[in-house]
Amino acid sequence: MREAGEPRRPAAWASELNQAVETALAQPDPQPPEGVTPTDWERVVQARQAETSASAERLRRLGPEVQPGDVVASVDEVQVRRPEKRRFLELGTAYVRTAQGYRYLSGSIQMVLQQLFLLLVLCRGGTPAKVTLLGDGARWITRFFQERLATWPMTTLILDWYHCRKKCYDLTSQICRGRKAKAELLCPLLRHLWCGQVQEAIHILEAYRPQAKNVEKLGELINYLKNRQAYIPNYRERRAQRQYIGSAHVEKGNDLIVARRQKHRGMHWSEPTSDALAALRTLMLNGGWDLYWQKHQVLPLAIPANA
Repeated sequence: MREAGEPRRPAAWASELNQAVETALAQPDPQPPEGVTPTDWERVVQARQAETSASAERLRRLGPEVQPGDVVASVDEVQVRRPEKRRFLELGTAYVRTAQGYRYLSGSIQMVLQQLFLLLVLCRGGTPAKVTLLGDGARWITRFFQERLATWPMTTLILDWYHCRKKCYDLTSQICRGRKAKAELLCPLLRHLWCGQVQEAIHILEAYRPQAKNVEKLGELINYLKNRQAYIPNYRERRAQRQYIGSAHVEKGNDLIVARRQKHRGMHWSEPTSDALAALRTLMLNGGWDLYWQKHQVLPLAIPANA
């Protein structure tokens, strides 16, 4: 794996607010100052309670962290055009991170899943590690988890919050009659899902049937949540504990590995050429290019998470 460096996270609030945050934290019942969202404030208060010496400058950059012995992975697909009209080629990408480093993967979806499984086995080492797999809810990701990873102890599949929210947002546009009705349904629906209360969210949708503009789309959303209920956690709690709730790393991998080179206007690709270009870009992102040409060394398979 490529060695982990200092994360480049954007700040959660402007540095000018640091003094206001310090003042608010000094109060018996600290409340978020103007400019700091309640969800960010929840993380700040919890972090301050755990680390009383943490400065406001450090608190404003809080983000998810991979603890020693943990493995966080995300997997996705990206499409590029084939030479045939309206035909697309699907490439798979994956991202695996431990406390020691990270590794990108790319190739056909089946190949990426095989590589991902092997890499997770190596990262776990001899002692079982906590493995978290994040995805957008696609059936092939769920099937991979159920067939290959579900029997591992301390292994979890999580539906990415962005895609869960987006699915609700898109389908409620077709279910509700107008923007006001959509907002009235979407607000409580997302509030329950944010806290992992899937059954309560389903009850809200069931009760909405008499008002629904499109009952089929309402049933589609209900089935979507039912089928993924086991993979919808308490996002609020995970965020407060600085644990991953999104698959942004692999989404960025789609951009770095494929989109920037292969998705320009008028481009189309054969499978061997597309896969080869993605492989070269993946090698560079993993730090293997200079390792070979300058040091004449081959990229190691992985660094165990519990090394």
